Order: sequence, then structure tokens, then C-alpha cells
Amino acid sequence: MRFIFNFEFQANFMKQGKRLQILDELIREGHYPNWGKLGKGYLNKGESVWDSKRTFEGDIRTLKNELPDRYPNISDGHLLYSKKEPGYKYHPDVTGLRDFRISDLKAVASIAQQLLNFKHFIISDTIQNSLEQLNSYAKVFAFERDKKKIGWEPVEFIQEGKKEGHEHFETVLKAISELREIVLEHNRYGKESTTYKRWTVLPLLLKEWNNSWYLLALEDIPNGKFPLSIDNLRIFGLNRINKIVVSDKVYKDKITNLKSFKPAKYWENIYGIINPNLNKKADNTIYKIVLSTKEDWLRGYLEKNPIHPTKKIIKNDPESPELKIQLMCKINPELISFILGFSPDLVVESPKTLKDLVKGRLRQSLEIYK
Repeated sequence: MRFIFNFEFQANFMKQGKRLQILDELIREGHYPNWGKLGKGYLNKGESVWDSKRTFEGDIRTLKNELPDRYPNISDGHLLYSKKEPGYKYHPDVTGLRDFRISDLKAVASIAQQLLNFKHFIISDTIQNSLEQLNSYAKVFAFERDKKKIGWEPVEFIQEGKKEGHEHFETVLKAISELREIVLEHNRYGKESTTYKRWTVLPLLLKEWNNSWYLLALEDIPNGKFPLSIDNLRIFGLNRINKIVVSDKVYKDKITNLKSFKPAKYWENIYGIINPNLNKKADNTIYKIVLSTKEDWLRGYLEKNPIHPTKKIIKNDPESPELKIQLMCKINPELISFILGFSPDLVVESPKTLKDLVKGRLRQSLEIYK
């Protein structure tokens, strides 16, 4: 039997997917769509995506067939018609097509578990953590949807929300993979929201920190061939970018140390994101920082958690209540905030520079609360 791929069928299927997405959004946003409104383009900026009433009614049937598998605990109608509005609306417990089918959730959990169990698949700690979290999410959501609820959620996840700046992620990722120049409009924190500065940069690396995406890039791109250096790179918060224009300039063949350069070293001795490398007046010394605690709960936290790649335990005597750790870092606001967050249980032993900065911030806090 010869199999003939039907491109017309594929195109129609993709068109229906887009129509269902629009229909789902209109219902969720409370527009109460019906053929009378959609046929005339009232709800789609004057341009309807439904060419006939028959097509619209077919999409309504598809939506009605999709929802029960995604919301099996609802028995009194998933998609309802309101004569008052008039138009279609969801059952109060339905959040639309954004929810997964139970079978999809179980499949995601199974795939994540298989990857974790596959001994010959070498993964980093970060990927392993992501797979474990994905596996947990999928199992919990599938359980909740497959069983009758007990009155509360069996697991409480951290509500991190959407990653800030994610709308620029794909554009930047593609530019990095091609080492292609981009022009962006960026607004720093503390500036007016409408004040954007234009930057022409070579994007090198994306980093996630505190639920936001950051771009590490070369600002002043030299002419001709050149080596990349950590010292002249700059970071941009993707959530502060207003616009990105991708250039036709590609620099892959112009970088002389492409194979040996590792942009992640930018944060090798940084806690958090802020590196004062471009501030000539800032202290860019990499200090040997020694922190100590005598509190049992904090001792366990510091011992088990990967606070920083340079963390080294230098005193951990079971006979002594004290734990000491060492970090090799520059001093920046995020490091100071981390230490203050555990004060007074976390003590700076050295260097004196960091000790004095922490003392100063504590004194300022005391003055505020007098």
C-alpha cells in the first residue's frame, strides 16, 4: 500500500487548531462568542477566521468533545450557551484548552521518569532537577483530575508563575546559536518605563535567575577578527527589553577563541546576577569569603544546599556546633542580601570589607525601625 501524505488535510487541521485557540480565548475572556458575532468579525478586529456557520458549529462540537477528557470530574456541561448574552461560556470550573488531558499528563510523567532511570543518558544536575519537578507536576495533576478531590490539594508547589521576559527567549536563543548581532531597546530598573536605550550587541548566553531570564552579550563589537573576553560583557534583563531587531551580521567566523571561550565563567565568582566588571570604580576583587553558623537548622541548610559552585566546607566537626564554609566571590548587593537574610544566625568571619558592609546595612535597618 502506498501512503500519500495529504498536505491539504494537514493545512486544514492546523487552521482548525488556530481557530480553536481563538475560540477558547474569546470564551475565557468573557466575550460570549456566537456565529452572529464571529461571522461579522465583531470579535476579531473586523476580520473573521470562520468562513461559514458550518465551520463554526464544527469547531464548537470539537471543543465540546475535547473538554470532557480534560475535565472528567464535571458532569453538568463543560461548554454552555447563555441566552442572556447571547453566546457560549465555560462551566465555572473549566479554564479552557490550556489544561492538559489526563493521558497527556500521565505520558509526560512516564517520559520524565524514563529519562531519570536511563543510566546511559548523561544529564546535568539542573536537567535532573527539572525532570524531577516535571515528573512531580504531571503525577499530581493527573491524580487530581483522575480521582475525586479530597477537599484540598495533596501537594503545594511554589507558585513561581511565568518566566519574565520569556516572549523574547526564542528570538535571542536563535541569535545566540547563529552568533548573530541584534539591536535591542532596553530599560533599566529605576528608569521611567518609557525610557529605552538602544543597544547593538552580540548575544552569547541566556541565564535564568529568580524566575527571570537574563542575556549576557558583547556590547562593543570590534571590526575584523577578535577574541571574546569575560571582562567586557554586559547583562540585560529580558523582561526590560521592549523590542529586538535581528541583524544580518554574523560573527561566528570572526571570533578567534570560539572553541575555548566559556561565557558562563562570567558568573564563576558571582553570587546571583550582578557583576561589577564594567564599573571601573567598583571593587572587582575576588575574595575568599568565610561564613559561619552555630545554629543546627542553618548548619544543615548550608551543608546540603548548592549555594554557589565555589562553596567549600572548611569546618564541620560533629563534636562542635560550628560550621564554616568558604566562597570565592566578588562582593555584590545580592551576596550581601543573602547574608542579611540569615542574620544574625549567619556570621561573616572574613574578609573585613564584607564584614563592614554587612554591619553598615544592619545599622541602617536599625535606624529605620527606631
